[in-house]
Amino acid sequence: MIDDVIAAVRKNYVFADRGAAIAEELRARQAEGAYASLRDEELCLRLTADMQAVWADPHLRLWWLDSPRTDSDPADGERRYRERLRRQGRGVQRVAQLRSGPVTVGLIEFTAVGPPDLIGPAVASAFELVAEADALVLDLRANRGGTPEGAALICSYLLGEEPVHLNDVHDATTGTVQQMWSYGFLPGRRFAGPVWVLTSTRTFSAGEEVAYNLRALGRATLVGEVTRGGAHPSMELTLDQRVVLQVPHARSVNPITGTNWEGVGVEPHVRVAAADAEATALAAAGEITVG
Repeated sequence: MIDDVIAAVRKNYVFADRGAAIAEELRARQAEGAYASLRDEELCLRLTADMQAVWADPHLRLWWLDSPRTDSDPADGERRYRERLRRQGRGVQRVAQLRSGPVTVGLIEFTAVGPPDLIGPAVASAFELVAEADALVLDLRANRGGTPEGAALICSYLLGEEPVHLNDVHDATTGTVQQMWSYGFLPGRRFAGPVWVLTSTRTFSAGEEVAYNLRALGRATLVGEVTRGGAHPSMELTLDQRVVLQVPHARSVNPITGTNWEGVGVEPHVRVAAADAEATALAAAGEITVG
């Protein structure tokens, strides 16, 4: 298993030099006998810690599965992911109409950012329910991420019909660059009013991308905590029936900033404890002029 981890990281990690450095560290630790007495979950945790010590990429990790996987088709992982999202409301956790003084504030809580074909109807319905509000709060505090395509879809509902260049994904394994643009056509109504986005230290990956894109475009005010800092799209490799390696193979580059949020997180405009972010955003929304 250690040999498989080393080979996979060396072959697939988004930065070849760092992938090589991680592989060399694991090989050195193995030669020292650091892993000789470790098994199962304990070994996965130790290998993850050693990889993270070389390069602190939160997308790079090993998972020990409580139950063995009997499938061998890589598409089975995608099917499990999509089924999990379906059972969890396709990432839409909460939609509400709130009041802040004379202002009506719509609220949508996204806990995941799945592929557009899966989350599209739920996202459209959520924005339809808040379309008449004076202001909008997007709650991303518990968002664990998903796909760049899903992030582009959510951002599209807050932008005009003219497509906007949101992100470039540079894939190290294929040498290709995939541009992400906002959608010119949407099945639901866009929201044009003021927007506040809630963040926390748990906000991760594609959830961070939504916040980062909107901040870079000046489209939203971010309220809460600095996010977790994972900007590298990753793949899952099944190394064993009970061992899965998640390895980043690409990097995001914002066309406005020329960089991303990897390792530093997304900085809110208004830094408050995550638990206080909703109340802070509602108070700010209550001060806008309506009518």
